[in-house]
Amino acid sequence: YLDDCGRLVVTDRLKDIIITGGEKVSSREVEDVLSLHPGVHSDPDRPKELHHFDPFWSAPFSDADVVRYHERFPRPAGLMCGEWTPRYAADVWVAPLLHRAAPSSRWLMMLRDPWERFVSELAAAGRRPDPGPVGRLPDMALARSRYHEQLRRLRAAHPPELLLVLQYEQCRADPAAMLHRTQRFLGLDPWTPDDSELRRPVNASDVAPPQLPEVLHDGFVEAIATDLRSLLDSSDAADIDADLWPTSRLLR
Repeated sequence: YLDDCGRLVVTDRLKDIIITGGEKVSSREVEDVLSLHPGVHSDPDRPKELHHFDPFWSAPFSDADVVRYHERFPRPAGLMCGEWTPRYAADVWVAPLLHRAAPSSRWLMMLRDPWERFVSELAAAGRRPDPGPVGRLPDMALARSRYHEQLRRLRAAHPPELLLVLQYEQCRADPAAMLHRTQRFLGLDPWTPDDSELRRPVNASDVAPPQLPEVLHDGFVEAIATDLRSLLDSSDAADIDADLWPTSRLLR
């Protein structure tokens, strides 16, 4: 809020959950399952993706914008809440602004095999009525698969201990264990929903993924090789089972 002198005072009203990314890695499923916890408030009238920070790549981010962000999270006393906007991790201007708006929030980032995430994003774009700048889609999707670059940017802006990295494939293989790990990170008591809710897919599609040309696959692997090797050589490798990623096996 703004005090009587017009100075910004950041309270603990928004201190909770920000799912920063990545796109097409079932981040929404994480948000939906977390919202089932009795200690988490989910507002049905609030959009899943707020995109609050989208305009500020070219516009100043003011104290009033921080206040407006906080006003989007009403909730009963004692309950946690948060938002899910996957592109926050990829948009290079967002991390410092998000930290400024919510300096004690806990950030989650889900990682998936880079090539499979890339294919999923292209497939989802192809199903939309307006897929956007089609000629730029591969470039944009490739940038969002550079996980080490995104994590480095997030950690530069926010305390590293307030960021949890999850692996999509591990969450699929053992959803209860990964959910409890996430709950501990958030300071929530361990709680497991019904198995049907725990394993319920979100935005599932019956359409087979596109068969992309081999030259695109080879170019993609070459383009992300340095970033992926850096990720697997970093401290984040402790949270990633590289054997679950076919793309990482190509680098050996």
